Amino acid sequence: MIPLDLVGKLIIGFVIGWLFGVLINYLADELPVRRRLGRPQCAGCQTPFALVNYFILPRKCETCGSVRGKRTWMVELGMGIGASLLVEFTPRGFGWFGALMLLGYLVLVTVIDIEHRLILHMVSLAGGVIALILGIQLHGVVPTLAGGAIGFGAMLLFYYLGILFIWLSRRSRDEETTEEEAIGFGDVILSGVIGLLLGWPGITLGLLLAILVAGVVSLAVVIINVIQKKYHPDLAIPYGPFLTISAFLLIYIRPFFLR
Repeated sequence: MIPLDLVGKLIIGFVIGWLFGVLINYLADELPVRRRLGRPQCAGCQTPFALVNYFILPRKCETCGSVRGKRTWMVELGMGIGASLLVEFTPRGFGWFGALMLLGYLVLVTVIDIEHRLILHMVSLAGGVIALILGIQLHGVVPTLAGGAIGFGAMLLFYYLGILFIWLSRRSRDEETTEEEAIGFGDVILSGVIGLLLGWPGITLGLLLAILVAGVVSLAVVIINVIQKKYHPDLAIPYGPFLTISAFLLIYIRPFFLR
């Protein structure tokens, strides 16, 4: 039988994680659109929500009738389950709250980038503070700062190479050049944040894993779009989630395979 004190901890962990999920959903709804915090509004008609309606129930706009999407429940339930699991499976070198804060940051970045193709500087700044504190705890000052610098520098190189590739490709087809980017500068900053977290030499594995995950997922997306006859050459896939997935796998999953 599971000890009663552990059951209590799991329940408390789930509740706190659920509240983290509520906060993540609020930030993901408001920051990409308004760049500030305020009373939540309906994404469809911009009518302000009643706070009880938005945060608890019925989570439905009283004006246009639109219901908050499945992402709302997925994030809250996922964070609740994640917080409960962290009670027993906290990564080595992390406290429970630090591990939960980091998980919340990774989820927030992933949700915003998938939905808006955007990595906000204000979110990256908060993530950088979290990653710097946790990175120093895990690796010490020098490896942490080195990891951040290498992560930022490597992705900056990919950023400029992507711009060059797009420019050459459009020139070869006699198309008008644009400011389109293969990798956004937000990805560059995010890579620096992940570098602080993984340190040196961990960031090298983090970047390689991100590239591998990106390749597998991108291939799957292309195949699915070809089958559904929706494929087009300018199909864009956000890169930020691959960096966050890589960090998640290395921080939360990898340690259990090394025991």
